[in-house]
Amino acid sequence: MKALTILSRTDWQHPLPARAFALSMWGDTDTNMFTSSKNTGNGATRGKAAWLCGGSYLGKLAQKGWVHWTDHPTGYYITEKGRQALKESQLMPNPTIPQEPPTGAQIGQKGADSPQS
Repeated sequence: MKALTILSRTDWQHPLPARAFALSMWGDTDTNMFTSSKNTGNGATRGKAAWLCGGSYLGKLAQKGWVHWTDHPTGYYITEKGRQALKESQLMPNPTIPQEPPTGAQIGQKGADSPQS
């Protein structure tokens, strides 16, 4: 849901380009995604891996109907379905970490303090 949170301030008039999305999503990671030069058929460009990765991720969100791409101005924005998914994810409680496993007495087995037959 980090991706939808990043896109939550966008609309069709103010979309977010794939490179800016990638910087927001993975900018704090220790990769050369933003500095290395790549040539993948569109000419060698510094930081191309970032916008290719960001665009691919946003494309998967678009398949779910959560984001939409616009070409004027170019970028992605969150849809109403995406806003609903983000809202539902924020309302869901976080899963709790299970406590210690149950003892034998708790699951119907003879424990240390139960009478022996």
